[in-house]
Amino acid sequence: KGLFPFRDKSSIRGADPVQNKYLAYNPEKQKEIEVLCNKLFRQRSLVTSGKLQLIGLEKIKRRMGKGWTGLQPLVYQIVEDVISRYMAKGDIFLRYQDDKYIILFGNASPEEGEMKAMLMAEEIKSYIFAMNKEELKGFDIEKHVSEVETATLIGKPLHEMVPQLASEDTGTKKQEKHEYFAPHAISPIQVGTDYT
Repeated sequence: KGLFPFRDKSSIRGADPVQNKYLAYNPEKQKEIEVLCNKLFRQRSLVTSGKLQLIGLEKIKRRMGKGWTGLQPLVYQIVEDVISRYMAKGDIFLRYQDDKYIILFGNASPEEGEMKAMLMAEEIKSYIFAMNKEELKGFDIEKHVSEVETATLIGKPLHEMVPQLASEDTGTKKQEKHEYFAPHAISPIQVGTDYT
């Protein structure tokens, strides 16, 4: 029952997995992901977590109506193919809700995760725009990468674990204002033209 939001509805006639508020993974796939995540969390006390959010997808779905049914698998295939190319051993990714992808970088630093997420987002956008579909105008990708403490995630079911990983408040490193980034008053420099 705890996995109810994630049950696979794809076998129900007329069901649109995108309408599912959470994930369309069947219980076996959920267990497999939970095992992989728990293995990673037990090995590392901190893990770099990335989130790619497909901005504008709701609007595109509404605008396209029934036409979205044919385009939806293609959009998700592009996203997942690109993410897969950047995955290293120990990395895990999954789709959360209809417009978010969670990526756990098993061995990457937050800086490496940030760079990978940026490259993924740019490549996905270039492929989507190359489709040259009027309906896809307004599509963008927002990324968020943070370092997450894994102790609180160990042993949690997927439906509790994923929202926590997707949250932008779970990062251990908050952006801080450093004094050396504060704006300084710059005095004008006078350049002389008299060389004698």
